[in-house]
Amino acid sequence: MTIGRADSPAEVVAGLMELRDVAVVACSAERLAPGDGKRLHLSLASGTASAEHSLAFTFDVAGRLVGERSRPVADVSLSLVATYAPRDASLRDRLDLTDRVAVTAFSDTVAWLDVYPFVREGVASLMARLGLYGYATLVLRGEG
Repeated sequence: MTIGRADSPAEVVAGLMELRDVAVVACSAERLAPGDGKRLHLSLASGTASAEHSLAFTFDVAGRLVGERSRPVADVSLSLVATYAPRDASLRDRLDLTDRVAVTAFSDTVAWLDVYPFVREGVASLMARLGLYGYATLVLRGEG
C-alpha cells in the first residue's frame, strides 16, 4: 500500500489498522419516573490508549429521557471499547501511534462510525428493558 500526500491522517491510520474487537464494558438503565418520555438526550465522551502495535478507543454514552416540562423519566449509560490492530505484521513499522492528530482524526471519523451500531443497539436494548420503546439515536454529539 502506498500512502500519498493527499491522504488525510485518518485515512493513513485506516489503511494500516483494522477493527479487531468491540466490547461493552459497562451498561446501566434506571427508571426515574413513571410514564413515557418525549425526548432522549445523549452525550458522548471518548478516549484513546495505545499499546504495542494496537489502539483502543473508549466511548462512554450517557442518556436521559425526559417527559413533559423536561421531567426526567429514565437514565441510561453505556461504555464500549474498540480495539484496532495492524492489518498485517508487515505494517507495524509504518504505524506511528504517537501521532495524536492522526489518532484523533481516526477516532472521530473511523472508529466512531464502527462503534455507532453497537451504541444504537445498546441504548435501544436498555430503554426496552425499562419498557420504553421507539426512541431513536440518530445523532450523538461529543462534548468539548
